Amino acid sequence: MKTSAVLAAVLGLPLLASAAICNNNCGRAVAGSARVNPPFSVRQSQCAAFVSTTVTVTPGAVTVTANPVGARNVHGPRQASAPVITGTVPAYASSCADATAYWSACQCFSGISATTVTVTAATPVVTVTADVPSSTSGAISSTEVSSEPSTTETSTTETSTTETSTSDFPSNTDFPSESSTSEPATETSTSSEEPSSTTTTIGSTCTPSAVLPNPTTIIAVGDDQFTSITLPFPITIFNSSESTVFVSINGRLSLFGSTTTYVNNPLPDTSIPAVSVLAFYDDLIIDPIQGNSVAYQAFGSAGNRTVTVEWITGRYGVPGQFYHLTATFEEAAPGIVDFRYYSTSDKGVSATIGAQNLLDGGQLFVQYSYNTANAVPDRSFVRLDTTGSGTFTSGSFETTIC
Repeated sequence: MKTSAVLAAVLGLPLLASAAICNNNCGRAVAGSARVNPPFSVRQSQCAAFVSTTVTVTPGAVTVTANPVGARNVHGPRQASAPVITGTVPAYASSCADATAYWSACQCFSGISATTVTVTAATPVVTVTADVPSSTSGAISSTEVSSEPSTTETSTTETSTTETSTSDFPSNTDFPSESSTSEPATETSTSSEEPSSTTTTIGSTCTPSAVLPNPTTIIAVGDDQFTSITLPFPITIFNSSESTVFVSINGRLSLFGSTTTYVNNPLPDTSIPAVSVLAFYDDLIIDPIQGNSVAYQAFGSAGNRTVTVEWITGRYGVPGQFYHLTATFEEAAPGIVDFRYYSTSDKGVSATIGAQNLLDGGQLFVQYSYNTANAVPDRSFVRLDTTGSGTFTSGSFETTIC
């Protein structure tokens, strides 16, 4: 796990925000208590998301030809390269010279510290073909579990390395510890009088499990259905607020009504309710046999409450796919919504993600993606800010839940 001290040393920044940083124009714009727009809690939440740095390791498929495998040569994990501060600086922090200055000013908030999350893309399939001496016959099947789960090797070729650290779920939301299920690599070798091949398949299977500890199920079966729920506080989308929310199987929430429409379009979209939040708008389906459902849960006490809606669904007409995501609203941060994508089979290639408010002929909307390949990799988040003209922040988080 990398701490804020390590990150500060790598980036050449001080361990703690200095008085000079917190008292200059940039620091006051970001963390000053006198500023009222946007609210203090909104600026603090944006900083918390901004200082979470992600490094992604993407292993590719590797095919090598080698002599028969000898003694195993285990290498230590590779060190991830130093993170680079990137991201969009909010408009209200225009007095900050660049992303690094904004990052420094964010340290002025009490309780915010930088974290680094390193994630690894999907594990590749590695095929190794080797000539085996003709003097050996018979079949050998073996299963080996490595004592170094973050490094997978075949022969002397290192295929992937994973380094992880811990980051928090959206503020004010208390979820239980997450667990994981993994399968060891399986290696099978067959030898005969003729040269043969050795194939090693590395991978894992994962069944989605609910992240909410005590959810209330609102849709247990169906296709294109929606239902209404009354929340303990109103949510706000581009200045329209309502505590009754209509939740659709198709990854959508709306105020003032809903529809069974299932064909997604780019925003603004007049075929869906005028005030809508699109966590992952696609043609989804609830199959109870697969453990699918749409549920929600509220957390916290008055003035500091959050509500999370959770979808665990399949996709219409595509057996075997599953989609697991959440949308979280904070009472103390009206106009802000956090989406978390634990696992989505097509990563957003046929979905719309964003929010809109078209009441009274308005054209207020923010679109993160529309039918975009790899728009939301597994373990990624998107934060929409509808307090102004509409902005978004994206990144990744660490979890073992899929």
